[in-house]
Amino acid sequence: MDKSSETKLVYTYGDDGKYTGTKTLDYTDRSPISGAWQIPASCTEIAPPTAKDGYDIIWNGTAWECREMPKKPEPMEEELTVAEIKARNADKIASKYEPQLTALKDNLVTAMLVSDAELQTEIKAEYTELVAAYNTELEALSHD
Repeated sequence: MDKSSETKLVYTYGDDGKYTGTKTLDYTDRSPISGAWQIPASCTEIAPPTAKDGYDIIWNGTAWECREMPKKPEPMEEELTVAEIKARNADKIASKYEPQLTALKDNLVTAMLVSDAELQTEIKAEYTELVAAYNTELEALSHD
């Protein structure tokens, strides 16, 4: 067999020793004097074990080891400042009153278009009550 067609499979690892794959050596990786294979840095001729779920395969300098992968920390619940909590609550309060206030504004415009003064007065009173309730809830936030 022609030595220039021979290849050799080696197993590669990173700076941390973690298995990264394979590399095929060819005739250029042989010593020109002795003909012995010159194994590149971060490679070994020893085949790694089969990977198991949740484990990394690590080269320790003389053999492969299976090491349990570090657990990823659980995402921490977002910590909010008092101002952020108040802002979120204010948004909730606003979304609670928004549809009613919009409907009252639309009704007031209609009452004005048909020139119904009594209906306008009723709607303005209801609108004023709703705005007062909205402001009361918002004010309660600033005292928490």
